[in-house]
Amino acid sequence: MLLLVLLAPALHAQASVPAFSAQGLEPWTHKRFEGETQYSLTTTDGQQVVDAQCDNSASGLYLEREFDIVDTPVLRWRWRVLSGVQPAMDHNEKAGDDALARVYAVAKTGFFAWQARALNYVWAHNDSAGADWPSPYTDKNHQIAMNVGAPDGDGWVTHQVNLADDFGRYFDIQPEQIVAIAIMSDCDDSASQAHVQFGDVELLPASAR
Repeated sequence: MLLLVLLAPALHAQASVPAFSAQGLEPWTHKRFEGETQYSLTTTDGQQVVDAQCDNSASGLYLEREFDIVDTPVLRWRWRVLSGVQPAMDHNEKAGDDALARVYAVAKTGFFAWQARALNYVWAHNDSAGADWPSPYTDKNHQIAMNVGAPDGDGWVTHQVNLADDFGRYFDIQPEQIVAIAIMSDCDDSASQAHVQFGDVELLPASAR
């Protein structure tokens, strides 16, 4: 959903992703699609994180900058779902394209918008973790289920993926940079509600553990 929004030329090169815990939301832009998911800062366990309140809405926060994924290909983030259960829907249909939480990484492979590719890591509503599928809106956006369904307790879940490997796996390309990162919670298709939190998003060397 955010793919076409994240295609403007990057503002400048940036070695690291601004941390929510240190810089808050200042560098991020709010993009609305349907209604407005409410994003704010809150402190939990002594650290500042992003709090997302989704109510029959679809909007996200995105950051347009050039990030190197040759030296720092590992994308790491943490998230948790405090509440929200979306009904089983067909993710292959536009009417079923909801996710409790999303983290995007976008690469440009040419001058034109249609040459962009996006990896979309999702907390999905009805798929097995590890499942993947092209977005019903465009095959330039590939979705990968990292978590599924109702939250398990109230604990944080941390993920790390190798973007260079995943762009090769899902798109058969080897970009040297990504030009945007985004987070999102959307629940408009299911007319549901969700309460989600995002911790810092980081880009790290391949040796990161």
